[in-house]
Amino acid sequence: MDREEILALINAELQGNLQILIDPKKKNSLSQERINVWKTLVSERLYYHLIENQNDTTRKKTRRIN
Repeated sequence: MDREEILALINAELQGNLQILIDPKKKNSLSQERINVWKTLVSERLYYHLIENQNDTTRKKTRRIN
C-alpha cells in the first residue's frame, strides 16, 4: 500500500465507524466508554486492513508464483 491508499483507508474507517462514537439520540453520547469502544474497533479494523489483508495479498502472490 502506498501513502495515499493508507490515508484513504484510515479516512474510510474513521468515517464509517462514527455512528458508534456519536449517538444523535443521546445528549451526551461522547462518554469515555463510547470513545474507548470506538478506538478499539477502529484500531482493530485498521490493523486488519494493514496487516492481515497485506498477509492475504502476499499469500495470493506466492501461490501464483508457485
